[in-house]
Amino acid sequence: MRSVSDVFVTAAISRENVSGMNGATPATVAGGLTMSSVPIQWREKIKLRRQHVKDVCRKFNLTHNLDGKDLNFLGHIAASLGNLLVVEKAKFAFCYVPKIANTNWKRTLLALAGALNTYDIRKVRARDVHYELAAKYIKPLNQYSVDDRKHILETYKKAMFFRNPLERLLSVFRNKIENKPYEHPEILSLVGNYVMSRFRGVKSGFPIKIERQKEKILGQMPSGKTFEADLKNIPDLFPSIDITFDEFLRYVTEHPGKYNTHWAPPFTTCFPCQIDYDVIGSFDTMSEDAENILKILNADPALKFPPEDAGKIRTVSVMRDYYHNISKSTIAQLQQQYRIDIEMSNFADIK
Repeated sequence: MRSVSDVFVTAAISRENVSGMNGATPATVAGGLTMSSVPIQWREKIKLRRQHVKDVCRKFNLTHNLDGKDLNFLGHIAASLGNLLVVEKAKFAFCYVPKIANTNWKRTLLALAGALNTYDIRKVRARDVHYELAAKYIKPLNQYSVDDRKHILETYKKAMFFRNPLERLLSVFRNKIENKPYEHPEILSLVGNYVMSRFRGVKSGFPIKIERQKEKILGQMPSGKTFEADLKNIPDLFPSIDITFDEFLRYVTEHPGKYNTHWAPPFTTCFPCQIDYDVIGSFDTMSEDAENILKILNADPALKFPPEDAGKIRTVSVMRDYYHNISKSTIAQLQQQYRIDIEMSNFADIK
């Protein structure tokens, strides 16, 4: 008999080899988009995904229509619309979600905005994308007036993506804590102090405040002392401890509702129950979905969504290796905590 964790993790693993679809027929479909250049099978799949998300919204009573009539509501959530990035040149609004190809989507948006050369977007460093170029050339929806937000939501093409939340949590751990911790000191500090005091029974030693900049960080230590350091000097400031995957997950489960953006459910940052997205994408079919979105936008054919790094170990392929020692109680807590995200991201029956 399989354990709870086996069943839960298998939900992600079983989708590892999702393949693309072929064939195309001119048509105008969901969201009023003319999709004559994309496969009819893909159009139908997107239609079903959109309906699936709407069904989950209704199931959990999360539906509130953002059709522009309730301007007070638009104003109320304005501060929460920072993940919805607007490319006016392409009349496209994309809601980014960290650990769902966020960096590559920002590279692609920059190319659509004319800020990057179409042919070499993969060469641009991630830190340049996040800490310089995106802020300079792409405007988030919350920086527009209420009337302009209304116009964009009503007339621009809009897209967002989902990913299995357990797979995404593991991706956060591997990328932000286990493999490249000093590239992401704010997350290591956030989780590390809690792990030291709550699970290790020792005095917290990580900074209690961190402001990440492109090449350096500003922060404050538990003693109250402030500091400024280059990224390469961060190891001298941080305790030498290895945070385990179990400790990271326990941190997440013991802080329900207090999400870092890297593991916050997409429905809390992209508002798919309020915003009628034209395309609901899946991390499992990222290449296919991205290719078709660029076709819908009539992008330069030379612009290609960046592929995964050659030889990179995919997170989904190591799910069992990391989750097999996680307790049933922790898995159950994650299932409860991410129950809406689990249902929204489950496109297994949509082929």
